[in-house]
Amino acid sequence: MRSTPIYEVHAIKYAHLPRKAWEVQITPDPHDADFPMDYFVWVAIPLDESGKRAIGGKPVVIDSPPRSARSAAARLSATRPTS
Repeated sequence: MRSTPIYEVHAIKYAHLPRKAWEVQITPDPHDADFPMDYFVWVAIPLDESGKRAIGGKPVVIDSPPRSARSAAARLSATRPTS
């Protein structure tokens, strides 16, 4: 039995916000290039001793967006419909 748990980790893209460099940078590039922002959450799924997904193992969200990002989510375009 191993003492350290093993996880399968996924980065899940939930939104994309097209922007220009001047909107994001303190000292923007004078070329005013595109500077899109993608938003992700990380999910860790526990694995059993054989390296397969553990039955009954609960996925863990590692990095959830701050409250201000959630309230701004209405302005973001979803990357995949959430039927």
